[in-house]
Amino acid sequence: MDARLQRYQYEGRLVAKYNFPIPDVLCQCGIAKVTDIHHIDGNTHNNISDNIQFLCHKCHLRLERQKRNVGLHTKLTQEQIDYIKTSKQTGKALGLQFGLDYTTINKIKAGVSNPIPYIPPTVPNDWSPSQVNGKWLKPRKQALSVEQVHELIQEIFLPRRKALEYANKWNVAISTIYKAKGRYGGYAHPMFNLP
Repeated sequence: MDARLQRYQYEGRLVAKYNFPIPDVLCQCGIAKVTDIHHIDGNTHNNISDNIQFLCHKCHLRLERQKRNVGLHTKLTQEQIDYIKTSKQTGKALGLQFGLDYTTINKIKAGVSNPIPYIPPTVPNDWSPSQVNGKWLKPRKQALSVEQVHELIQEIFLPRRKALEYANKWNVAISTIYKAKGRYGGYAHPMFNLP
């Protein structure tokens, strides 16, 4: 997968995560809590409510495997499947060419297995990575200055609301705030000292 396609899919998932916060409910399987956002049609930029489904990670992977979106054996396009069926090469040679097990190739050649063709996602020509922006896409620094950690230590109790205020004020993740508070100064880095 090329970098442009990865960035395209990543930005679509970020928009979905921003617009559809994951609810604190059980998944449809009734076993685990919801952790993932699934795009029903497979297009991560189609972020309308009818295309969004909340699933646990296990159900999400199972659904993606059923739709043939994950797994090495499903990455054959229709042209590759036709080539395998009509080729005079051995299953071992074709397996090396496509990175598959020769038994899978032989099943396709014999007509025993008819895999669903993989349709690779495409990036629209008019799309550019700068289309999505906002404070939730800003890169965050990874450490606090010594002065910032000393300010945190002064807090006797740090509720989540207050920790979020600090995180937004200093442009760090909320986990950084809790780590710095928990280590009493061990998370500070002189590189980030305030002027």
